[in-house]
Amino acid sequence: MNKYTNTFEPIFATPFICITWENPKKLNQELKNVILEKKKVDEGIKISNVGGWHSKQDFLTWEAPCVEEFREMILTSIKEMLIKVEGELPAKYFTNWEIEAWANVNEKGHANASHEHTRNKNQWSGVYYVETGEEGSHQISGETVFEDRFYFSGENVFTQRVPSQCINGNPKVREHKITPQSGKMLLFPGTLTHRVEPYLGNKTRITIAFNMKHPDFGVFAYPNSAISYSLKGLIKLALKQKMKKLGWIK
Repeated sequence: MNKYTNTFEPIFATPFICITWENPKKLNQELKNVILEKKKVDEGIKISNVGGWHSKQDFLTWEAPCVEEFREMILTSIKEMLIKVEGELPAKYFTNWEIEAWANVNEKGHANASHEHTRNKNQWSGVYYVETGEEGSHQISGETVFEDRFYFSGENVFTQRVPSQCINGNPKVREHKITPQSGKMLLFPGTLTHRVEPYLGNKTRITIAFNMKHPDFGVFAYPNSAISYSLKGLIKLALKQKMKKLGWIK
């Protein structure tokens, strides 16, 4: 039998940063007041939210000192991420970010369906926990769950993964859960699929989510990628349906 050697290495790790802000109580109270006042006069919108109140994506235009302070926190988070991912960069990459943000108010039973944030070419996304509401066991917490969606079955491909490559020693776990904590901010690529599990506490929970993009960074669909083929297929289907409607083809 021929001899051989091999190496095993996980590739394409997902960048993910968690910032815990010190002494957030005063700011969070101010944000909470602004958000709940807005909720009284604005019915909000529905995107991924299952129940709950989702503001329009204009949070950073609301006139309040705490909103401007929050904007600076977002810029700090992207600076930290860029330093870790890109290393040294020219100063222009730390400014001129386009940011959209929105507030979420959840009560008992509310959740968010699985989704990602690449619409409008968003590059980074994040969430900040303003008010966790009722805390306790994970059954109450309404955890934020990040999903590994690279389409290989954990039940068969990764059943025998070595412990160092497992989450909490479980070789089949393809999800990473974050328990909400007031003052915690998460930042991650807009392509990362995630959801919020049902919140079962009896007190109000408040978060702020945001998207970021920069004119000097890009989100690419490679020519031979599944995304590119999917778009081509949709365009062809739309054209075919239009031609049928016009009677040009049967």
